[in-house]
Amino acid sequence: MGASFSQAEGRVAVITGGGSGIGLASARRCSELGMKVVLADLSEENLAEAKAELEAGGGIVKTVVTDVADQASFQNLHDEVYGDAEFGECAFLFLNVSSPLPPRVLCAAGAARMR
Repeated sequence: MGASFSQAEGRVAVITGGGSGIGLASARRCSELGMKVVLADLSEENLAEAKAELEAGGGIVKTVVTDVADQASFQNLHDEVYGDAEFGECAFLFLNVSSPLPPRVLCAAGAARMR
């Protein structure tokens, strides 16, 4: 059987479009479950507001300004997640924003570690 939400605590959720709307709502829920949350969005302002809200509720949050349509920007998101000792993984990836790039760009390092 697969992982349950009880195994979410302390794990990392990466959410594109996480600065507002459905992405932010998902981030709230992940944070409530005890997950560390990485928010990726084009809007620095939305990211700052979302981070403040989640941290006020006790969440652990990292923000990365990201254009998911740009491979270098998406690669930077990967590097920011996996290069940060406090985060360093991606247990839950919500590609809330449409992108022409395949998810493997972000998840490849995590998949290799799970083998």
